[in-house]
Amino acid sequence: MAQTINITIGKAELVKTVESLLWKYGNAIEGAENYKQVWNTKAEHEANAVDNRVLTDGFVKRSREATDLLREFIYGEIIYSTEGDAAIVLNMPTRWVGKETLLQSAVDGYVADGMMVDWLNVTAPTEAALYATKLQQDKTNIETELYKRGTPL
Repeated sequence: MAQTINITIGKAELVKTVESLLWKYGNAIEGAENYKQVWNTKAEHEANAVDNRVLTDGFVKRSREATDLLREFIYGEIIYSTEGDAAIVLNMPTRWVGKETLLQSAVDGYVADGMMVDWLNVTAPTEAALYATKLQQDKTNIETELYKRGTPL
């Protein structure tokens, strides 16, 4: 008998994660004005429609990619909330022995790391390359968790 699991790609949580990482980058690099331009403060970001748009576009792009990775197992329609969250039901094979929490974590990591790549690509390509490597590992983690199978009955 197949089993269903729920994955949520939460926009507010992931944007907050990326905001926090970018803020830390800005504070960690002393005298690097380019980072201060990339990310000044959360308050300035909230008032800055361009910054908001960049993060929103990154979220949309990377959540679509993550959804594509899950496509084979999607059961029914993806439900989008007014806040931009995506609720996805997956129909997993009977022999699936993966963990829903690990899959959720891998999907969240994929979207957040992808958003970091998109943001840092313009002003900090070296840092973006580090996140691009993490993004590939996140993809591998998603695929590994999706295809975990137990022994036949």
